[in-house]
Amino acid sequence: MKRVILWSLWALVPVAALAVHLGPGQKLLARDEAADILRKAEALERDGKWTDAAKLYSQARGVLVSSADVPPLETLKVRYAEARAIVWSGDLVAGQEAFQSLVAELTDESSTTIKDPSLLARARSELAATSYSIAWLMRLEQASREEWYPESEIARQQYRLLAEDAIEQNSPEAEKLKENLEAVIRFQDISEQQLAECDKPGNTKNAGKNIKQKKRDQRASRQQKQQQPKDARDDINKNSSEERHNPKGS
Repeated sequence: MKRVILWSLWALVPVAALAVHLGPGQKLLARDEAADILRKAEALERDGKWTDAAKLYSQARGVLVSSADVPPLETLKVRYAEARAIVWSGDLVAGQEAFQSLVAELTDESSTTIKDPSLLARARSELAATSYSIAWLMRLEQASREEWYPESEIARQQYRLLAEDAIEQNSPEAEKLKENLEAVIRFQDISEQQLAECDKPGNTKNAGKNIKQKKRDQRASRQQKQQQPKDARDDINKNSSEERHNPKGS
C-alpha cells in the first residue's frame, strides 16, 4: 500500500546543533568552564551519546545562570541544545516540556531577553517534531483519539506559525514547512492500519515505551498543581491591602 506519510521529521526538519563559538575571552561565554563543558557536550552529541550530552548541557546551563556576565539569550541557546539532546536520548515527553517552556519564554513580550527569531524558529520546529512523534507513538500504543490528538495539534499549530512566517519572509523553507503542516493534517485523519505501514519519525529511535502513560502522568500532575489550595497568606495580604484602601467607617 502506498505510504500516506512519506517523510521523516528528522529529514525534513533539520535542526543545526547549538551554534556557539567557543573560546577564552569571548563575551557570549564569559567563563572558560562553561565553554569546556559545551565542547564536551557537543562531542558527545556528534557520537550519538545523547543522554550524556544532555547532562553536560544541563551542567553548562547551571554555570551560565550563575554568571552575571552572561547574557540570558546565551543561556536560552544552551537550553535549546539540552532539550534537543533530551528528545534524542529517548525522553520525548520531558523534551517536549522543555521546548514548550523555551518557546513560551522566547515569545514572552514582558521578557527583557533580546529576541532571537532564528532560535525561536528552531525551538518551534523541534517542538512540532517532538509533539508529532509523541502523537505517533501514542497511537501505536492504542491511545484514544482524545489523548493523542492534542499532541498532534501542538505540532500542527507550530508548523502553521512557521509556514506563515516563512511565506511572509519569502523564505526558501516555506514549501518544506507547508509540506510538514500538510503531513500532520494527514496524520490526524489516517487509519491505524495506514499508520502502521508508515516509517516512524527519526527522533523516536531511542524512545522507550509507555509514552501514553507518561503523558497521562504529566496531565495528572498538572491538574494536581492547579487544584492545590492557595497559600492563606495571599488572602491575608489581599485583605490587609483592601482594608488600608477602604477603612471601615469611612
